[in-house]
Amino acid sequence: MAESHLPLQVASIKSEPHWRVEIRPQRYKRDRVPYGDLEDVVKAAQVRLRGWYFPHISRDPAHRVNGSNYFGCWSDSDKELEFWQFSESAFLFSLRVVRETIPMFSQQRAERIERVRVRAGSSLHPYEGPINGTLDIIAFAYTIAECFEFAKRLVERLELNEPIMVNVGLRNIQGFVLSTEMARSLYDLYQAHEADISNSWTVDAGELRKSSLRFSVEATKWFFNRFGWRNASDTVIRGEIEGFLRKES
Repeated sequence: MAESHLPLQVASIKSEPHWRVEIRPQRYKRDRVPYGDLEDVVKAAQVRLRGWYFPHISRDPAHRVNGSNYFGCWSDSDKELEFWQFSESAFLFSLRVVRETIPMFSQQRAERIERVRVRAGSSLHPYEGPINGTLDIIAFAYTIAECFEFAKRLVERLELNEPIMVNVGLRNIQGFVLSTEMARSLYDLYQAHEADISNSWTVDAGELRKSSLRFSVEATKWFFNRFGWRNASDTVIRGEIEGFLRKES
C-alpha cells in the first residue's frame, strides 16, 4: 500500500483509537480480480446489517480513490471516520475510528466513563490507572462479526477454495474499558493495558462458506480475554452475533 497517495484522513484515523482490518486469501495472487470488477466484488461482499455498511461505498467522487491496482473510499462524517481499499489480489484493507470516540457521541462517552469510574470504585479489583474511553461490548461483537461475514461473502463471490486470512486489530486503545448500556452490567472492570491488540485468523474457506458465526464468536472472545474478561459467556456472545447476522437491511 503506497500510503503517500492515500487521503489525508488516513493519518487522522491512525492518530485516534481505531480498528485496523485486513482480509485476503492466504496465497497471494496478483490478478485475482479484474480492475473493472473491484467495486462490484466489494458490493457483493459488503455487510449491510447496520446503518453504516461494512465497508461503506461512497457515491461522492471526491471520496472515491482509484489506485493503480485498487479501488477504495473514505468517509469523514459526524458519525464515522473510515478509509478502505480493495486490491486486485482480493485484499481488503480497512481503517475505522472507534465509533465511541467520535465527537458526536461525546456526551454519551462522558456518561459511560463516569458510570465505569463509579463501578471501579466498588470493584473487587479496582484499577487506579486512567480510563481513557469505553468500548460497547455489543457493538464490539458486531464489528468482529462484520469482518468474518465479509470474508464469507468474499469467498462466495470469488468461489475461493483456499484459506482466508482475517487480521483484526485495535490501535491506540490503552486505558479503554469494556462497557454496556444502562440495562446491562459487567461484574468487574475490564481494561486494555496495551495500546495495540491484534490477532490473525486463518480460516478454511469451506467452513467459512457454511457460516461465519463460529469464527466471529471465537475472535470476539479472544479480544475480550485481552481486556481481562476471562469468563465471557459463549452462549450470550453467540446469541447476540447470531441475531445480528439474521438482520436484513
